[in-house]
Amino acid sequence: MEHLCDRVGIIREGRLLAVESIADLKQRALRRLEIDFGGSVAADAFAGLPGIRDMSVHDGVLNCTVMGSVDALIKAAARYEVRNVRSIETSLEEIFMAYYGSGDGIAAVAGAGEASHAAA
Repeated sequence: MEHLCDRVGIIREGRLLAVESIADLKQRALRRLEIDFGGSVAADAFAGLPGIRDMSVHDGVLNCTVMGSVDALIKAAARYEVRNVRSIETSLEEIFMAYYGSGDGIAAVAGAGEASHAAA
């Protein structure tokens, strides 16, 4: 689908949640990140950051999913020696699942979409 269209509409329970360009959806969508630190880091340093889900820290490597901006995570990571950052782009299917999955993803992604439409 990503190669066939430049905009998508997302409908849930009969409501149009968003009409966005694929690029805009991906900008705010889920990202999987892996950050390799130069030493051990405490998971507490990243707990409670906005948009962070499914976080784990093992042997100096943080793995997490981020919804929306990665700014807070990058700023928190910058307090440590960072050897490598790997970002795994989500597929369009995973972005849709953020809308159709549990309600918390819908509010964050749809709210961002509504804010961008209000500004337009």
